[in-house]
This record gives sequence, structure tokens and C-alpha cells, in this order.
Amino acid sequence: MLSFHQITIIGVGHIGGSIGLALKKRKFKGKIVGVGRTEKNLSIARKRGCIDEIDSENLIKTAESDLIVLCTPVKSFGFWFRKIKEILKKDMLITDAGSVKEVPISEAKKAGIGENYVPAHPIAGKETSGAISADGDLFRDRICIITPLSKRSDPFVKRTEKFWRFIGCKVVTMSPSIHDLLLAYTSHLPHLLAYAVAGLIGKHYNGKDIIFGGGLRDFTRIAGSSPEMWHDIFLENRKNILKAIRDVEKEIDKIESYIKNENSKQLFDYLLRSKNFRDKLIANNVSTKSK
Repeated sequence: MLSFHQITIIGVGHIGGSIGLALKKRKFKGKIVGVGRTEKNLSIARKRGCIDEIDSENLIKTAESDLIVLCTPVKSFGFWFRKIKEILKKDMLITDAGSVKEVPISEAKKAGIGENYVPAHPIAGKETSGAISADGDLFRDRICIITPLSKRSDPFVKRTEKFWRFIGCKVVTMSPSIHDLLLAYTSHLPHLLAYAVAGLIGKHYNGKDIIFGGGLRDFTRIAGSSPEMWHDIFLENRKNILKAIRDVEKEIDKIESYIKNENSKQLFDYLLRSKNFRDKLIANNVSTKSK
């Protein structure tokens, strides 16, 4: 069981709302407080049972929480870290669900909350947004990566691991730099390409009748995700994402060359290697049910 008596979720959207529902589903005995930008979404979150109470931006009720989970777009983390600093208590734990780690860690240190902050990234989510789309089973058997600033024996790290496991995650640890590089390729680049293809098709066929099959729908599904969230991720992890873009451009150039030169064997071998890798990845990776 969790030892927290009150948890505040800042940003009660799809991920934050799902955390609240997951806590309730697993019989968390404490109080859940929600903080957000719009009364409409917070009202939905409370009606759905994601949260018990609503707090304002001043974090008056949150001052009594012993855990704060930050689920807002990553560019807002600095603002919230400074607000949290104003109510920070010695044993208050802060974690998050952001897809980028190095920049938030820097912001946390600037705000003076680094000792209380254990960065986390649950590899879960859908291309939906808002508390209306919250799902209490979202984190079941999903990987949650934590990138702690201190050793795993640190009580803050142990409490963070226990929290994410409580709502269903399998916790793994890695460095912030490795996390940001890995996710640039495995998550951020696929989202960027989905937006690019949707943008390309929209540019050429906007306002026209278009016939398409499952390929376009499946490939661009994740382009239905929150533009605000992905805008922040692309900019905050730009060094790694730009590297990933350059690398995928090289792969596209290679395929283009095979097609242009009618190099049938090399084209087929490339496609077969890619298919085999994808099949093996899906078969072995516990996180493939996530976004």
C-alpha cells in the first residue's frame, strides 16, 4: 500500500486523469487533489472520479500533499517547479510523466527542488486528450522509466518506484541523457513523421475527396495527439530529435536510391530486414501496447 495521505496531480488530462483513476481502482485510501487550467476539464475529472478536490494555481490545498505528480506539457515545468518551491516541505516528493528529462531536471535544480524531484516517464498513452479520455487501466504492465538524480537507495527514489508500481507500471532506471536519446528515436521521431505525413496529405488533398485505406489511418493515428504536448517535446528534445531526423533522411535516401535504380534485390532485402526487426520488436517488447 502507498503511504501518501494526499496526492496532487497537476494537469488532469489524459495521463493525469488516468493516474487518478488508477489510484482509485487500486484502492488508494488518501485524497487526490487536481490542478489544471480549465474549470470544465477539472469538473469532468471530478465527476469521473479522477480527483476528489480541485486546487487553484496558488497550490493552497497542495501544500498538504506529500506527493505531487506533474502531468502538464514539459515547457510549463519550470513555472510549476517555482510554484511548488513556495510550498515545498522536506519530505514532499515530486515526480512527473513528461517525455523529456534533461531540460526538466535543469529547471528543477534552478527552482531549488532538485532533492525532492524524481523524474519519471510512463510509456503509456493514447492519441486522446482531456480527463474525458482517462483510463484507470492505462498503466497496467507498462514500462515507467525513472531517471533519478540520486542513488536508487535514496528514500525519494524508493517512494517513486513504489508509486508507479502501485498504479501498474514496471519500473526501469536509466540516465536522463540516454532516456532522451532513446525516446527521440522510439517515440518522438514516429510522432514527428506521423504529423509530417498528415501534413503532406493535407497539403495536397485538403478540401478534396480522398480515398485511403488502413495504412494512412494507422500510420497517422498518433498525429491525433495533443499538438501542444508534442510542440513542447520537439523543442525541448531538439538536439536528439534533429539527429534522429538526419538519420531517417539517410534511410529514405537509401530506399529512394533502390527504387530509382530499380535495384530489386537490395530493396526487397531492406524491406525484409525491416519487417523482421519490427516483428521481433513487437513480440518481445512489453511496452508496445502503449503509444
